[in-house]
Amino acid sequence: MSFYKIISIISFLLLTNFGECQSSKSFFSLDSAHNYKNTKLPDTIMKKVYLSLLVIMTVSDGDTEKAAELVAGAVNILVDQERFHKTDPAFYSWRADGRQFLGDYIESIQDYTKSISLDASNWRTYYDRGVSKSKLFDYRGAISDFNIAAQHEHNYPKLFKERAYAKFRLKDLNGTIDDCTKLINLESENSYGYYLRGGAELLLNYKDLGCTDLSKAGELGFTAAYGMIQEYCQ
Repeated sequence: MSFYKIISIISFLLLTNFGECQSSKSFFSLDSAHNYKNTKLPDTIMKKVYLSLLVIMTVSDGDTEKAAELVAGAVNILVDQERFHKTDPAFYSWRADGRQFLGDYIESIQDYTKSISLDASNWRTYYDRGVSKSKLFDYRGAISDFNIAAQHEHNYPKLFKERAYAKFRLKDLNGTIDDCTKLINLESENSYGYYLRGGAELLLNYKDLGCTDLSKAGELGFTAAYGMIQEYCQ
């Protein structure tokens, strides 16, 4: 489905119960977002803003410029609506998701932290904050958040992928291998898991294991693995 078909669906979602016909483009435009600054949007509309935000970020179909424009408009709406949602942890998580998508990692961390201060039981918020920290090269902080998330969630592959990468950047090679193994146990054809585990094994002088994992990564489509094999597995 094309990005513009997705936008059409979003428009329909936003029109329902909103009282006037407007497209998602105009609703999320940076100019019109400020029209809602002094008016509390109904909860039904707020949920649709977040649903639309989620769909745009997930199904942008490569049109990142258009997606960024719409997400920025949605974030603007959420900025203007903050005064009405200061006790809602989900509100801050929604806005943080948008800011993370836009690369505003510091502001996204601040919003995830506000969400956690209101509800410390949501493992996903710790995971998402960890991703933003990792993007800012704060790997220790990221691992701390990933560890909290992992105490509550054991079946989310991306959690172990992100933590494995952060551990690798801190040269915790055994920890990298452990998390890559968890990732592979959850997704047996995760090529990145084999690739990163293979690299860590080579650095620990486990040549046979490392080269076997790199070969598997290549079989699964991670083509960079063959460069590693050529360089280190002959």
